[in-house]
Amino acid sequence: MKVVHALLGLLAFFLAVSSVCAATSSADRSVVPKNGPLVAEISGCTIELGIECSQIIVQCYLVCKEYKSDPSDCFSCLGSQRATCCPCLTKTFGSGFPCQ
Repeated sequence: MKVVHALLGLLAFFLAVSSVCAATSSADRSVVPKNGPLVAEISGCTIELGIECSQIIVQCYLVCKEYKSDPSDCFSCLGSQRATCCPCLTKTFGSGFPCQ
């Protein structure tokens, strides 16, 4: 079971990072100093936030990918992370995703 959780964690990370990178053109990217090493920021969804939100995105992906048909199930799955992860959710599910 630990192997499954580890694989899901890796998949979550991969999906979050790849969906953010694929959904963003190079014009949207900037590198900003953040009290230490430079951090790539993609329209508000930083790499740090993408990593933080990757687990909830993977956990809710199947429910939320069709959020227009039943948004209540998606929002219930996301819970309090909906507002926190909004920049990454809009990169994953599209700019029309109602996070707030």
